[in-house]
Amino acid sequence: MIATLVSLALYAQAPSSGGALFDADKTFTVIAGVLEWKDPTLAKFSKVHRKDEELDGVLGKRGVASSRRTLLLDAAATTAAIRAALEKAIAAAGPGATLVFYYAGHGIQRAGGNIIFASYDVSAGEAEKTGLVLKELVPLFVDGAKKRFKGKRVILFADCCYSGGLGAVAKSLNAAGIDAVALTSADDSNTSTGNWTFSQTLIDALNGRSICDRNDDGKITLQELASEVKDAMKNREQQRFGYTIGGVSEGAIVADAVKETLPYPAGSGEYARRNWVQAPHAGKGGRNAVARILATKQSGDDVFVSFYDYSDESKDWVPKARANPVKLETYGIGTRLDVTWNGVVYEAEVVKVEDDFHYVTYPGWGHEWDEWVGGARIVGVRGKDAKPRGKPVKVEWGGTWWDAVLKNEQGGKYCVHYVGYDDSWDECVVASRLRQ
Repeated sequence: MIATLVSLALYAQAPSSGGALFDADKTFTVIAGVLEWKDPTLAKFSKVHRKDEELDGVLGKRGVASSRRTLLLDAAATTAAIRAALEKAIAAAGPGATLVFYYAGHGIQRAGGNIIFASYDVSAGEAEKTGLVLKELVPLFVDGAKKRFKGKRVILFADCCYSGGLGAVAKSLNAAGIDAVALTSADDSNTSTGNWTFSQTLIDALNGRSICDRNDDGKITLQELASEVKDAMKNREQQRFGYTIGGVSEGAIVADAVKETLPYPAGSGEYARRNWVQAPHAGKGGRNAVARILATKQSGDDVFVSFYDYSDESKDWVPKARANPVKLETYGIGTRLDVTWNGVVYEAEVVKVEDDFHYVTYPGWGHEWDEWVGGARIVGVRGKDAKPRGKPVKVEWGGTWWDAVLKNEQGGKYCVHYVGYDDSWDECVVASRLRQ
């Protein structure tokens, strides 16, 4: 759950027929969620309304028996325990079976693009020796010429930094004759948000929430789920998701949509249902936040929107005049930008632009650091279009600490620009509202 949107990787021609994504009676699940670690250098996450546990419950309600579900949380999710749970599920999966693996926590990237999921007992300094190394997952399913997994398909989900590394795992499995799909919160080059946005979207689709049924035909398909994840990560978190599929139909049914009677019209144009806006959020003292339109009043003056904060959704009516469509600023190839990475500002150069994201390289650094970035991490433009740049800081506003850059000092106060927000939110604050 922690760093950014993706290249859709169709490395094998997916069949055009639909059918169910998984048969509950033939599905095995392994869910590993880690929100605290033995290693004190790894930041903890709040356990309030944790979505890894909720996801396990949703799969249970969908008919996956407890005997075929393994839930490993925090101290129980050691490297050995996760591997053992996968090996057990692989051995038990017979013809036609589906294996679902989900991880939430920290993702770690090492030299050469090696990606490790941080199990509870990982040592950050020796992650490749102590964590769940993604490239080592493939031999659990296929060891050389020996195919250990006898089932039909593998579905991989992850909510963490560099989670798109599961795409390489899915690709290797498919090359070995196993249908596979990986859908993740970030691509393999990016860190990920600290919110549960990805996992909540997955849960919403599995629960049949009608907003995920993008063509309103009563069925939520894998393609619609992927589109929902893409839009949620892009608009709520300004990060690029990961999606890799081979041998699995994008028309596969994730869930039947639950019929919903809307008390108000769906709206049209920029204010149509499912569109994204910046709107005043009462839970944040009226500060603008990203919201999704659920409906519009008959008069057309107000829109009913959904906000999402860490792990909880809230809904509210807001004036259409104060609900501004989300528009992400983009810059041309060759533009020099100031980009934040782990709280430090680095100079970056735009190599390509796709779907409102910039693929950047960092002058003076190796290409293994190249990555996709969204507007929230861009804090300045160099050259003739230069904008103010400054030191990354945290600023208290409405009881929450926000990412910002310190521009200058003025009259004994510190003037800041909030990362991801337009200049209208710039302000000068007293020292007590500022921290490194």
